[in-house]
Amino acid sequence: MDNLTVDKVLEGFNISVQEMLPEKGWGEQQLLGVHATYAAWYNLSVHAYEGGADTMWGCGKCSLEAKINATRDPRLTDISVEHLKGWYRYGFEPYNWYANGAGVTSEYGSWNLLEDMRQETRIDTTKMFNSTSPVAKLPRPSPKLKAIDIICETPDNSTTLSFGISLPAFNFNATNYMNHPPSFSYPDLRNLTENSTFFYPIQIFQSPMKLNLTAYVAGNASLLEAAINNQQFTQIQTPQTFNTTTFQPTSTIQFYINQTKIPCVVTLLLKNLQTGYSIRSFDLVTITTMSYK
Repeated sequence: MDNLTVDKVLEGFNISVQEMLPEKGWGEQQLLGVHATYAAWYNLSVHAYEGGADTMWGCGKCSLEAKINATRDPRLTDISVEHLKGWYRYGFEPYNWYANGAGVTSEYGSWNLLEDMRQETRIDTTKMFNSTSPVAKLPRPSPKLKAIDIICETPDNSTTLSFGISLPAFNFNATNYMNHPPSFSYPDLRNLTENSTFFYPIQIFQSPMKLNLTAYVAGNASLLEAAINNQQFTQIQTPQTFNTTTFQPTSTIQFYINQTKIPCVVTLLLKNLQTGYSIRSFDLVTITTMSYK
């Protein structure tokens, strides 16, 4: 078996994991980031459905033998652990692996945690097969099952939310909105059409609290709308600067954050209700409030 081909399969697994991590952001190429931002806006939890290792992606033309051997490679444990920890750093709910039992690896996927139930190690299965059995040649536990065990033994508070804008944030570039393209013609949101809408995920580590928003705009006086999680919609008049390169701060908009689950992500909406101005950046400053019983 060509080890370089196995390496290529594992490289495909690893690339796909790295691209889905929360630290990659929420642009148009980061689909999980887009889902996380929308979910927060509508106060929805996110659950994984049919998770697993896709052996087609990244190495579709590799041999089935290479794919089978890659799923048996001990390096797959670290890749699977990184995948699962990345999922939970979004603040998402439990991850549902497609199949927890045993199954074969095909050219399309390696969806099962094991190839044979006798790969289980938490109970003694060695008496269920002999040394000449094909099972004896399989890794025990399987790399993916070992990853699941590592995650199950990891304390809940050890995986810290890392998705979204950390607070406080000053001069956060407004072009870094949900589903943004890889590049822009300008360093700010310019030539906006009426009712252009932009979403931004924000990390929340304490609640209740007040969150102050100040945007920096340029151009004609107009109307700007802001909201948090599809609530607290507020409209303000933007200052007039007469050109698109001289920016001034808007008046401050204050939101009240009262989330029952901490840490979490909330989503900020910015919407220009009229044309004629640009948005360069914004500040988000927290003010801690006390709760009383």
